[in-house]
Amino acid sequence: MVNKQLVYGTQVIDYSLAYAERKTMRIRVDPEGDVSVVAPIGSTEEIIEERLLKKASWIRRQRDFFLSFQPRRSARKYVSGESHFYLGKRYRLRLVSVDAVENEFVKLIAGQLVIQTQDVENKEQIKSLLYDWYNDKAALHFSSLLDSQLVFIKPYYEGEIKLDWKQLEKHWGICRKNGRMTLNLELIKVPKHCIRYVIIHELCHLKYFNHSHKFWTLLTRILPNWKNTKEELEYFLDR
Repeated sequence: MVNKQLVYGTQVIDYSLAYAERKTMRIRVDPEGDVSVVAPIGSTEEIIEERLLKKASWIRRQRDFFLSFQPRRSARKYVSGESHFYLGKRYRLRLVSVDAVENEFVKLIAGQLVIQTQDVENKEQIKSLLYDWYNDKAALHFSSLLDSQLVFIKPYYEGEIKLDWKQLEKHWGICRKNGRMTLNLELIKVPKHCIRYVIIHELCHLKYFNHSHKFWTLLTRILPNWKNTKEELEYFLDR
């Protein structure tokens, strides 16, 4: 496999090229936005580039499509008065200085997200306390939300589904063929029905491990209004 580049107008498309015993050329854009080409043995560089140029607009659309699923995060300052979200609701941060580590906590009090900490100027410490709290809340909600959606995938998958969560850079969720699902911890900030959408999306990958037409048909059958829910999820991307 070699790495190549194709000039398309003012854009440069990076792609990996491999050769195989096949009759047709395969061009693929994966969810990361990476382009791979598998060409029949003996294909010339001119033939490959000609085929890529014909597919260039499709490649760009596919990249844009997958990009729409990738979470974006705005920079946080972790100061009093700043807005933070939990299960779709906005809360103002209130920092309170305390003199001992055992008095540090994060709580929702009177519609505010109160963080007691020894150093209200230490942004990394404040962020750490807040995300520890988010992690506890994820443990409280994510498993029950998954359990409530398993009925939809039972006709297609009989294995055990193991769930965990962490901060992911490019995905709201990942589901592997062995049934291990990882959710983005950032989902604890969005409404529950948006979390359900991500879970159902990932569960559908246990039947179709791609984003083929059959995958979207299954997702639409289970969740007919998924496009509206996805738009609502995107509202929170930069919040």
